[in-house]
Amino acid sequence: VVTLAPESAKARWKSRRLVLTIASVAAALIVAAWVGLRARGTSSAPAFAGLRGDTAGSMAFAADSVRAYEEEAQILLDRLALMRSVLEPGAAAAIDKDLAVIDSAIAELQTAIARDPRNPALRQLLADSYRQKVDVLKRVSNAG
Repeated sequence: VVTLAPESAKARWKSRRLVLTIASVAAALIVAAWVGLRARGTSSAPAFAGLRGDTAGSMAFAADSVRAYEEEAQILLDRLALMRSVLEPGAAAAIDKDLAVIDSAIAELQTAIARDPRNPALRQLLADSYRQKVDVLKRVSNAG
């Protein structure tokens, strides 16, 4: 069994947290821009042209993805709750901060979807945000 020095594990976690934070902020900005364009009555943004397929199939796929990621995230969150007793306080705080950023982006997307429920791009972004949450939780689970 290879044991990593606390500094190297901490440095890796900081690097991952930075990437995750940047991705979450980017997702929030994309959502804000998208909602702003929709509010002004502008047609779809070119960046979302591939996601605009307003078919029931694409919306159902995104909804199924969200449900699957929610379920997997809950299982991993339960596992994290069991692991908390062996985590360093700094690591636990960093994990909590990262999850709070993702949960904030998820909440913003859910609000945007409530305003525009037939928007498949928002639903896809929500599924992607849940995927990011699951990825973070998997990394934490694998590190423990």
